[in-house]
Amino acid sequence: MRITGKLFTFIIVLAAAGAVFYFGWIQFKVGPEDCGVLVSKTSGVYGAPIIPGKFEWRWEPLLPTNADLRIFSLSPYTTVKSVNGTLPSADMYSQMIKQNPDFSYSFKFNISLKFTPGEIVSQVRTANAKSDSDLVGELDKKAGLAADRAAAWLIDKAAADPSFKPSLAATGDLLSAIKAETDFAGTEFVSFSISSCSVPDMEVYNEAKKSFAVYREKIDALLAGQAVKDASAISEDSREMTRLSKLGEVLRKYPELSELLKSGDIGETLKAVKSLQ
Repeated sequence: MRITGKLFTFIIVLAAAGAVFYFGWIQFKVGPEDCGVLVSKTSGVYGAPIIPGKFEWRWEPLLPTNADLRIFSLSPYTTVKSVNGTLPSADMYSQMIKQNPDFSYSFKFNISLKFTPGEIVSQVRTANAKSDSDLVGELDKKAGLAADRAAAWLIDKAAADPSFKPSLAATGDLLSAIKAETDFAGTEFVSFSISSCSVPDMEVYNEAKKSFAVYREKIDALLAGQAVKDASAISEDSREMTRLSKLGEVLRKYPELSELLKSGDIGETLKAVKSLQ
């Protein structure tokens, strides 16, 4: 009986220990291509990602309804981002060239990216991400920002060096241009390439820009000259109004001078006006 009792007790203890180990061992619940984040009522968001192949045991899941293990895929999100637009002041500059060239541009990027496990933990902590759809929304925003930056860099590069071919830009150059390591920390770009692009003739654009600058200088000079004339005319009108105002005051004080006006003696009238300066 003693042996049977001890054996029974040992089995109960062993079963309890197994249950504790089982419920606290959370790593086995995460698939080979996934990442888990433990969120509990008692401890909040656990700071380390739960990844396959790395043993992880936590006490939080032992309490009923206390812990939630959120599973996220580590597979990259792949998208195509298009960036279209026109060069600065394209409409005005185009008019400076007889053929009215088109200064619009178009880029299409193939982008594949994903969050690192550590960044997934940050997304859960800061944005309360609960599923892959939440991460996809953030990844899509980052892909759009990366595409906009890459397009701006390609245009600037082509403007500075007309011999540069944007379609031949390497992935490393694009990632360097968008500052992937610093501005996209926690995001891994699996691939980043240009599938198609259309860039205006930058030599023609620069020439049109110079022509417009010369044209603008001439217009500014003409406007400045006209402004001087207008100012002079306004000043003269102001002086005449002042003279007439003074003449009116004189006529009110000396009604007999009004006879000069009635007689039509314009010369005498003008002399009277000038004498009021």
